[in-house]
Amino acid sequence: MELAGDFSHFCTVSESLLQDQEEIVQQIITHVSHIHARIGHEQGPQVNDPAAPEWQNHFNWFASWWQEIIIKKEAQGWNTFTITPEHGPFPYMPQAPYTKLPLSIQWDNNVYIKNILEKNWFIN
Repeated sequence: MELAGDFSHFCTVSESLLQDQEEIVQQIITHVSHIHARIGHEQGPQVNDPAAPEWQNHFNWFASWWQEIIIKKEAQGWNTFTITPEHGPFPYMPQAPYTKLPLSIQWDNNVYIKNILEKNWFIN
């Protein structure tokens, strides 16, 4: 079975960055045929701004999973692979109380992820 690699939800339900579930993560990675490039955390499926320094550790975890998926697919002969930068609107995007203003700009978050992917893995 092929899967969409959206690790953000796994992190939320396990309340971890899956550090103690490496065997399961590896099993999932072998079946991923599309990546939802969103950075989640232990208490929610989406950080407020993936470029914020306080989320760098989380970004690194997710980027390592994405890189591993891409490397494995290339080794299997895949020459095309799809990735969707997927930071979404409310309720995924945290909002300020009362004003309901988003804590960051969704478009900018997704462009940031896209640019990182292109820079690091020559994706186009």
